[in-house]
Order: sequence, then C-alpha cells, then structure tokens
Amino acid sequence: MSIIVGAIIIFLVGIFLGWLIFNGRMKVPSESREDSKIYELARALAHEVRNPINTIKMNIQLLREELEPNKKLERIESELARLDKILKSFLDY
Repeated sequence: MSIIVGAIIIFLVGIFLGWLIFNGRMKVPSESREDSKIYELARALAHEVRNPINTIKMNIQLLREELEPNKKLERIESELARLDKILKSFLDY
C-alpha cells in the first residue's frame, strides 16, 4: 500500500504542475530555455509516475491469479486505469 500512496503523491505533484501550466501561471513557449526546463520537468515527472502505476498493475494481475475474485482488486484496478487516463491526457497536452 505504501507504493500506492507514493505513486499517488507523485501523481498529484504532476497534476499541480500541469494545473500551473494550463492556467497560464507558467507559460511554456518553445523558445525559452527556462520554459523548456519546465517542460522537461513535467515530462520526467509524468514518466516517473507511470513507472509505479505499471508496477502496481502488474502486481495486481499476479494477485488476481492467486486469489478468488475480489472487489478490492477491481477497485484498485479501476482507480489505476483512471490515473493512467489522467496521466495520458497530461502527456498529450
């Protein structure tokens, strides 16, 4: 569970950075050196969030093979899918 909490915290930091960028408090023109650093930070952060999400997904699949059908596992999978969708939207932007 601590992996999930860590992943969620990292994800929320990424969402906050995205919010700052999307709301114009930080602009991301392609020309500025400083702005490209922000872009790279957002990209790296998104990558770092995706790694734990994928690890959690793989472990959930392994648990599914060992356990009987479980509503808690289904809930975790649906939340991970939602996080992954939000992250994809962030990266697409």
